[in-house]
Amino acid sequence: MRIHQGGSGPLVPVIIVTTIVNAHDQTVSSDRWVLAVDRFDQNRAADLSARVRLDGFEPGEYLLVTTAITDKDELTRHIRISVR
Repeated sequence: MRIHQGGSGPLVPVIIVTTIVNAHDQTVSSDRWVLAVDRFDQNRAADLSARVRLDGFEPGEYLLVTTAITDKDELTRHIRISVR
């Protein structure tokens, strides 16, 4: 995933929150970290890669929810995943 910061103001750290929700709408995994300003390139973009640990997950459908949060904005993306 690629994170972009628009505008021309100073870059700010971005809080990344990932949550995995099962088919019963229960959170089965959650993680949070900060994408530091020095991770952004001259085009105001940073690559984000994270390992999703699926050990112990029952077979079935899940929703991976990734949210990027700054002091002024919040953006959420949803990705469906299936564990066999």
